[in-house]
Amino acid sequence: STSWQPRCEVVVHATVGTYCRTLGSGSERTSGCSTVRLDKGRVAERRIDLRSDAEGWLSESLPHELTHIVLADRFTERRIPAWADEGIAMLAESPDKLQRRLNELRGVVAAGRTLGLRQLVSLENGPTSESRAAFYGQSVTLAGLLLERGTPQQLIQFVEAGQLDGHDIALRDVYGVESWSTLESEWRSFAASQRLRKLP
Repeated sequence: STSWQPRCEVVVHATVGTYCRTLGSGSERTSGCSTVRLDKGRVAERRIDLRSDAEGWLSESLPHELTHIVLADRFTERRIPAWADEGIAMLAESPDKLQRRLNELRGVVAAGRTLGLRQLVSLENGPTSESRAAFYGQSVTLAGLLLERGTPQQLIQFVEAGQLDGHDIALRDVYGVESWSTLESEWRSFAASQRLRKLP
């Protein structure tokens, strides 16, 4: 097997103060952060920062951030889209954490503040502050739905094909779904259920 170079540096901060001094303003709202630097089609830096004073940092934040690090290896030419990066990483969290995300998403759905799925997968730089709850809840449930529909390999294939050929073609070619309205209907049913918590 080949060695993982550079190795992933994992830094555990004892307090929110040292964590924020390292990561900057706004980081106090997070419990973990992954940093990946790409250079000429290869990963040049891997790092995870964690707050040991945050609840669930070892059982929730570490698996989430490590998933980002691993996914980056597959997307060295073009960064993985934000919805897929976050959606897949959230699937590494516990069933209880996923339940909290589902509960928050249901509030967003009830308020009519969801994003269209085609809009979600087309976002270049992640959510605005106003759409954060919708973005995270929809990203993890869309990733979950696509995993339920197919295999992990198909999910990655859909993400890569979407970058190269466009998401309309990728949706049809990878999943045999002809329209976004069909996927939206399936997604609404999935998001309203408990199936996300039961994915293997």
